[in-house]
Amino acid sequence: QAILTHDVLSHQYRGKGTAAEPYQVEFLGSHDVGNPQMWRTARKWLVVMCGAVATLAIAFGSSAYTAAIPGIMAHFGVSITAATAGVAVFVLGFAIGPLFWAPLGELFGRQIWFWTTYAAVTIFAWAAGYTDSFAALIVLRFLGGATGASVLSNAGGVISDVMNEKERGLGLAFFSFAPFMGPVLGPICGGFEAMAVGWRWVLYTIAIFTGVVLVLGAVVVPETYGPALLAKRAAALSDYTGLHFVRASKRPQKSAAQLFKIALSRPWQLLFLEPITLAVCLYQAIIYGTLYMLFGAFPVVYRRGRGWNQGVSGLMFVPVMIGLLLCLGYAVVENRRYARIIDKRGAAEPEDRLPMSCVAAIALPVSMFWFAWTNSASLPWWPSALANILFGFGLLASFLASFNYLVDMYALYAASVLAAAAVSRSVVGAAFPLFTNQMFDALGIHWASALPGFLALACAPCPFLFYKYGAAIRMRCKYARQAALEMAEIKA
Repeated sequence: QAILTHDVLSHQYRGKGTAAEPYQVEFLGSHDVGNPQMWRTARKWLVVMCGAVATLAIAFGSSAYTAAIPGIMAHFGVSITAATAGVAVFVLGFAIGPLFWAPLGELFGRQIWFWTTYAAVTIFAWAAGYTDSFAALIVLRFLGGATGASVLSNAGGVISDVMNEKERGLGLAFFSFAPFMGPVLGPICGGFEAMAVGWRWVLYTIAIFTGVVLVLGAVVVPETYGPALLAKRAAALSDYTGLHFVRASKRPQKSAAQLFKIALSRPWQLLFLEPITLAVCLYQAIIYGTLYMLFGAFPVVYRRGRGWNQGVSGLMFVPVMIGLLLCLGYAVVENRRYARIIDKRGAAEPEDRLPMSCVAAIALPVSMFWFAWTNSASLPWWPSALANILFGFGLLASFLASFNYLVDMYALYAASVLAAAAVSRSVVGAAFPLFTNQMFDALGIHWASALPGFLALACAPCPFLFYKYGAAIRMRCKYARQAALEMAEIKA
């Protein structure tokens, strides 16, 4: 991608071209076709959609496994809790990714890690279906989640690479849609497949899906990380002219050791020392955990309670999918509202992202209580299905608003705060499936389903409080205040 056009070769760069004072290579402005921000809209959306599909495939792999659980229990002679660990360790692997893959993406660019880690995910998924050792199966599932987290870590960065502030909201909507659509599709597709061809082919299908996406991504998605592209251009100019060129940087370049130190420490500082981050991440962790709890709850409610087979009970995730799609349409409208704010004021505050979160704060506990008290076998199936539509809507609306809010609030520290959010929700998402069956056995289907609703209700005031008082709270938080000041300097 280091194309040396006439403009690139003839541009007057800062510096003298010597080893002591090399030329400083930067993007040339609105006419620089090498700058991803200047690509045609169609090309930007092609890259974004490929990233979304890649994310969807990884998330699909986390939940499709649930359809294989009955076959795994029978084949290996293990308990349902042990078999469910294959979901837990895969999601736990998502917590590892942001801490390692994000800094590696900053060092070497995003493209190389897409190729290598996606190839590894495909191999691990196929090996998990082939193995005759339960311990190996669990280890392979963890490795699949940990390597697949590379896509979850860097796909959001790709959107920031190619889209400006006005475009980014809608791009992030599609990116955020994928991690939830994937888990929803898993039981729908896997249930019938496990009944027809057995549990191994459920895992083989994950490998086939990721393998196809790997080929597609290798063909369609180029390098998008600006510093990596500028470094390639500088190297190409140096080779072509014999002079010294380096990538220009407004901020001091960090070594690998510094990047990993920041990646391993700053997310925890943001999570535990910044009240806004802690509240947002805790809320999202509860909602994310509830989604993964459904993978254990639906078999109890619909298979055990109503006598449905594995495939038909998986269809109850279709209402969740409908809710996600409805929210995606709402996100388009919301993005237009946000764009109007920028046009009117010239800039928007992070709190302008929160109206969608306020809607979700009402929808989520309502949907959970609705499901809890309409899921009895003595009632028709459709009232609980309607509750799942509302849950899917609230789920995505909450995450979209929170994701954008954290990115806007922390700006230059966005990678660290998103890592904090990813780690917290992945740990909770890994834990919830492990005790779902025991909780439903102990509390019954009504109170066990209502428990997450009480947690969501306790967190519901947060978006409203942050919408009104968030600006004042941010200025009392060290990193949020520092990020706001640095962004003000850059814009000035």
